[in-house]
Amino acid sequence: MGPLGLILAGVALNSLFGALTMLMQYFASNTQLTAALFWTFGDTGRAGYRELWIIMTVFAVSFIYFIINGWNYNALEWGDETAAGLGVRVKRLRMRTMLLASLLSAVVTAFIGVIGFIGLIAPHTVRLFTAGDYRYITVYSALFGALILLLSDLIARSILSPQVLPVGIITSFAGAPLFLYLLIKGNRGI
Repeated sequence: MGPLGLILAGVALNSLFGALTMLMQYFASNTQLTAALFWTFGDTGRAGYRELWIIMTVFAVSFIYFIINGWNYNALEWGDETAAGLGVRVKRLRMRTMLLASLLSAVVTAFIGVIGFIGLIAPHTVRLFTAGDYRYITVYSALFGALILLLSDLIARSILSPQVLPVGIITSFAGAPLFLYLLIKGNRGI
């Protein structure tokens, strides 16, 4: 499946799960509906120590796998045949990468809520400064993503103090224009 197929599959799945979410909201009590609404805002204060340990464990396993396979991801840049010729098991690498990335995203989103654009902005920004080497992109993306989240959380906690905004609102306001800029800049070949 090519990039366009992935995008269309994402749109279809978004529609399907959106319909399932609306169905659950339709039958939910007022308390459950309020909880679901606040989950969509994304908030770093939602998770307790138990949830943070689960997130940290899944992150550590995923991160180690991604670091170990940095060279293999670089080999994929030259095409599947070249990567396979270099000893990369392309299908297995892609499947494991997609499963781990999906698991990590699902665990974090389940406990923290929806915090948009960090997973898009961090790697695209880091790629501009690392010459596309996945051995570095992985590490720097994690660090830059954490920095973005920290700064967004500080802004969310201080902008209307003592009231705390959900951090997902801040990341969406900052992330959408920045991501559009990166897309436009990328399409110009710069």
